[in-house]
Amino acid sequence: MRILLYEIEDIIKDMGLFNDYSIERLRNKINILLKEPLRENIYPLFFKEGQLFLLVNSRDVMYMLNSIKEEIIEKLKEFGVTSIRFKIGKVKKTYKKININNKKKVNSNVEIPPELLLLVNSKIKDKDLKNSILNAIKSWNFYH
Repeated sequence: MRILLYEIEDIIKDMGLFNDYSIERLRNKINILLKEPLRENIYPLFFKEGQLFLLVNSRDVMYMLNSIKEEIIEKLKEFGVTSIRFKIGKVKKTYKKININNKKKVNSNVEIPPELLLLVNSKIKDKDLKNSILNAIKSWNFYH
């Protein structure tokens, strides 16, 4: 399973989507790590060169996070996080919840670039996994 994850990460890197993929994984992990008052008042903005940038609602939240910063970094090391920086700003409610009922139907006619199709076909042998990845690529192309 670990090898499969590395293959998928290689494909995502080749597509130029690795930063988006990393920040989404970090957002999910932070939602698990932090409890209610903190979780509702932060939003991971981006991740670059080991630094995780968090948007926080207030100085009070920033102060609380600073007190547990090393503990958070330790728990996020598996993602390559070496430091955390804070930016004070408004954390919108749309950041917190994703409405899964409001999905658009992806057009099956969305084309995948031939070089990407070749890359997926050469790296992924499992038919179901290959179809899942190709559908994810179609979805990404449809929304971007």
